[in-house]
Amino acid sequence: MSSVKTKKFRSLLVTLTIVFLLLGLIIFLVSTGFEIYFNIESQGRMVNDQQHLIAQNAADAVKNFIENKFNLLETTVKIGNLSVIEKEEYKLILTKLIGFESSFRQLALLDAQGKELSTVSRLSSQLTPVIDEFKKQIGEDLFVQIDKGEKYISQVYIDPTTGEPMIIMATPVKNVLGDLKGTLIAELNLKFIWDLMDEIKIGKNGLAYVVDKQGDLIAFKDISRVLQNENLAHLKEVNEFIKKENSLNQDEAEILRGIDGNLAVTNHIGLNFPDWAIIVELPVSEAYSNTIRTIKLSGLLTILGIILITIISISLSKKITDPIIKLKNAANEISGGNLKMKINIESNNEIGELAKNFNQMTAELYSYTQNLEKKVAEKTFELKKEKENVERKVEERTRELKEEQARFLASVYSLSLGFVLFNKQHQIMLKNDAAKNILKLYGDDLNVEIITKTLENKVNIKKRAEECMEKGKTIELSEVEHGEFFIHLLFVPIVMIKDSNEVIGYVLLIEDVTRERKIDRAKSEFVSLASHQLRTPLAGIKWFIELLMKGKGGKMDKKALDYLQQIYISNERMIKLVRDLLDISRIETGKKFEINKQKIKIKDILESSLKETFSLAKKRKIKIIKNDLGDNFELWVDPDKLKQVLDNLITNAIKYNKENGNIEINCQKEKDKIIFSIKDNGVGIPKNQQKRIFEKFFRADNAIFKETDGNGLGLYIAKAIVEAHGGKIWFKSKENKGATFYFSLAI
Repeated sequence: MSSVKTKKFRSLLVTLTIVFLLLGLIIFLVSTGFEIYFNIESQGRMVNDQQHLIAQNAADAVKNFIENKFNLLETTVKIGNLSVIEKEEYKLILTKLIGFESSFRQLALLDAQGKELSTVSRLSSQLTPVIDEFKKQIGEDLFVQIDKGEKYISQVYIDPTTGEPMIIMATPVKNVLGDLKGTLIAELNLKFIWDLMDEIKIGKNGLAYVVDKQGDLIAFKDISRVLQNENLAHLKEVNEFIKKENSLNQDEAEILRGIDGNLAVTNHIGLNFPDWAIIVELPVSEAYSNTIRTIKLSGLLTILGIILITIISISLSKKITDPIIKLKNAANEISGGNLKMKINIESNNEIGELAKNFNQMTAELYSYTQNLEKKVAEKTFELKKEKENVERKVEERTRELKEEQARFLASVYSLSLGFVLFNKQHQIMLKNDAAKNILKLYGDDLNVEIITKTLENKVNIKKRAEECMEKGKTIELSEVEHGEFFIHLLFVPIVMIKDSNEVIGYVLLIEDVTRERKIDRAKSEFVSLASHQLRTPLAGIKWFIELLMKGKGGKMDKKALDYLQQIYISNERMIKLVRDLLDISRIETGKKFEINKQKIKIKDILESSLKETFSLAKKRKIKIIKNDLGDNFELWVDPDKLKQVLDNLITNAIKYNKENGNIEINCQKEKDKIIFSIKDNGVGIPKNQQKRIFEKFFRADNAIFKETDGNGLGLYIAKAIVEAHGGKIWFKSKENKGATFYFSLAI
């Protein structure tokens, strides 16, 4: 009996209140969300523009600082007329220049060949000579640039003595004709940029710093970090600058971890010459302060909105649900059996109409209930009578089934065959005594393992049964040795046809076929004995006929010779039949059917068979087509037996072909085997008789009609020979369209 799962009661008032509340909240939150989103977008664009402007101003300041120093060097070259003055004046001009510009630490003037003309330095004279220090820092890059007539600025390096960041600047010295006469070199102390960076204001708490193309910090408010030669390549904004080929490119401002590890709106501007970048950072809390205030205000308004929406939702819900609650209470009264209940709702809307219809329905239901009770009583009486009839039929059917079961069991127990019924789990559901008697099991009970063990593991009963149930087909084992006895086993699946052919078990039929096998063996032995006894007189007849035909018994007329020819042909047929019977006897008894393998050329065997059958083919007007005779193929086979197979197949192809027909001979190698094929376009084999074509003494109906001569043993013997070699024989055929016989042998 199935139980009805009752759902938990849920008040309509609460449901409507929740619906109105959610609807109002969704509208309120969506509108507020859009406002906050657009506010953040607007603030973001403003912050991005502001960051670009600040970064550009900072970049311009640093760039102007560097350009001013270059302008000072170029002015010195022009005003000092360094390309033409006397060597004694070089020192004076350089001394004035280093005294004028405090950011220059060392100056050097070189000639066009890079030789030192004059140097000045703020450092002690015990320190490394100026020109040596310059060459150590700049290598050959400076002279390559100067030779091109271009200005030069080096990478930032840290002075080992002071720990301060330094760069080398150089400008070419040319005469009025523009010829290169020398180079003015200055070592610039970058600590003067630190003051410049301090003057740049990024909001209240923003930061600005300078990095070179390797990510090394050049200028920052925390001088100790600059003096430590800190590398900032791990910062995303710095890493993007390092990777860009064109340092003038700039991206939109991003919210990233800054130099102090805090989230900040970050942007950078590249200077290109020198290859530095100005990084500006503004804390997120400062950049989006207006947006944060807006979000806080929106949160407060959201709380007030929720309170207001809740009050309105409850009020609307009560107005809607009060009449419905009255309807519910009335329905409860009616469900309790009070069909005279009436609902009083004074309303001109749908609920008022529902109340009127409800009252009308209640009145009709009361009237219908009175009539229904009468009909139920009548129907109950009819069902009682029907129940009695069903019980009587069930009792009769049960008795019939018991009788059928008794008859079935009596049939099973009286069977001479062993009968064992198994379910899908190989458990025995029914068996008879004949099964145990045939298997000679008198003390043990039957099961799958005992049957397999009794048959000396020659048959895996469980495996065969699984195959039978899986394929849904009967499996037959015609001859299983059981000591001195022979057992015939039959596995039959039990199929429930009404349940989509589901297999629910199987039946194992066990038959003692020892007597039949002994009779077959006796027949085979008789055939063998008779065949042996017939060979000698038949050979003698053949010998005497040949003597008579050669005139050894006197001259004979033409008619007598014709008679002798017919006797000779009949005797040859008799000899062939005896030979075939002897082969069958050897096949069935397993005696003297020996395979003496030799290494032979396939082409030689085929040519020999075709030569012997040539006269028959010519007589029947059959054309033999030799497509491929395996010229280079060799096999280990019994040549006489292989020739017997080929003789049989080629002779059949000739006999059962149509007049002026064709025969195609093929021999092909496929992987590790040789496949022979003999194809004809004769009478073919009827489809309903193809399964029996390799049985002994069997001939198809159309073959008998086409060729009355034949004993039905050729294909049987051919199959036995091929299989004795470990090969396989088969065919393809359509009636009246010919047949193709194949057989394969391993190389």
